Amino acid sequence: MTKNNIQILLFVYGSMKKDFINHYRLQKEEFIGNAITTKEYVMYPSDMYLFPYVCENEERNNIIGELYNLINIDIQDVDIFESVPKAYYRKIINIECNNKIYKAFIYFRTSQDYNGMDTSISLKEWTKEFETTGVYNKRFLDSCQRECQEAV
Repeated sequence: MTKNNIQILLFVYGSMKKDFINHYRLQKEEFIGNAITTKEYVMYPSDMYLFPYVCENEERNNIIGELYNLINIDIQDVDIFESVPKAYYRKIINIECNNKIYKAFIYFRTSQDYNGMDTSISLKEWTKEFETTGVYNKRFLDSCQRECQEAV
């Protein structure tokens, strides 16, 4: 949110990108453009491919995402959605967008404990195929859980 003429920029790489399941949270914000981290990090999908995690302490890929200027939403509201400080922490990093370097917030996984992540896949971009697979996996798991409960 722009307060006292301070621009709050947010780099998103997962479910809040355009056309993804949680983009509705940013649809009223100013889209600056497609962007990439200037430093390399590692991104892993969750074990069911529902969402990605970027870890700060490993260097493998420049992460591809989108850059937004937060005008209508407060960054603390995004913190709540991202489960800060339990699942993620927020940090300012350099992002390249439209041939310029910006300082923007990114959300990193809080722990290097890789439980809940598929570390066999290192990503540089979160795609719809992962999101679709995650929705399918969740539906399958939910149906299995319902069948188990009905059997009891």
